[in-house]
Amino acid sequence: ILHRHGDPDGTPEVKKVADALPPGESLAFRYPGDEDRAIAVRMEDGTLAGYSAVCTHLACAVLWRKDRGSEGELYCPCHEGVFDARTGEVTAGPPPRGLPKVILVEQVDGSVWAIGTARSGESLQEGYCRQRGAGTPPCAALRAGAPAARSGTERSERA
Repeated sequence: ILHRHGDPDGTPEVKKVADALPPGESLAFRYPGDEDRAIAVRMEDGTLAGYSAVCTHLACAVLWRKDRGSEGELYCPCHEGVFDARTGEVTAGPPPRGLPKVILVEQVDGSVWAIGTARSGESLQEGYCRQRGAGTPPCAALRAGAPAARSGTERSERA
């Protein structure tokens, strides 16, 4: 059985992805391991999203196309697979499921950090809590129903 992106062995390390990522731009990086391809995308409205850059169809590379649609798209050129840039869900083509997510946070200084992964169909919070443990502060707040814990794109004070 092969390793699937979003299912690292153990808890993935926290990793700095970029000093900054301006709106409307993307950045390819490696996460959670040195062999795992990932992509960070900053929407025009400032929303930050991270995904595996490996198509869920036949593992081809997924690329960011800024000029497509109102918010750009994630695209697999091998078989014309298309994923929503905001959610990672399939919008066209043969991929059977959405892209696994990379959990990104932004520091006050604008630096972007990868802190974990979430499987296809799993929320960022569920992925984080599965990897970091239910006792961590965001997970405890999620269990308690705190509104901030349910937000998918918030700035973090620490990575």
